[in-house]
Amino acid sequence: MLGPREMAAGGIGAGTAVREAGRGGKVKIIAMDRDNGTLDMIRSGVIHASVAQKTALMSYLGTKLLYGLQRGTVRITTDDARAGIVPLPASIDTGILVITRANASYFYHR
Repeated sequence: MLGPREMAAGGIGAGTAVREAGRGGKVKIIAMDRDNGTLDMIRSGVIHASVAQKTALMSYLGTKLLYGLQRGTVRITTDDARAGIVPLPASIDTGILVITRANASYFYHR
């Protein structure tokens, strides 16, 4: 199983190639994810920024939704089960984070 340092290879691969070509800081790289290797490259200036998902919010909202579904706290009709209604949204956008040199130190997996 991959650890947090190995999960996202795209940013690290691009950063490594740019650094080895002697172009670090001259080529603007925007990566995806928040693994420690990508964060290191952001802090060193090789990667300009990274976009990451709000992963903690995903599990938090999922738990809240399942709790509400089990307890019947959100009702769309007088009898959702008989009406064939599932009172959950079809999709939820938890948003993204932009990680830059200014905030990268706060995202490390310890």
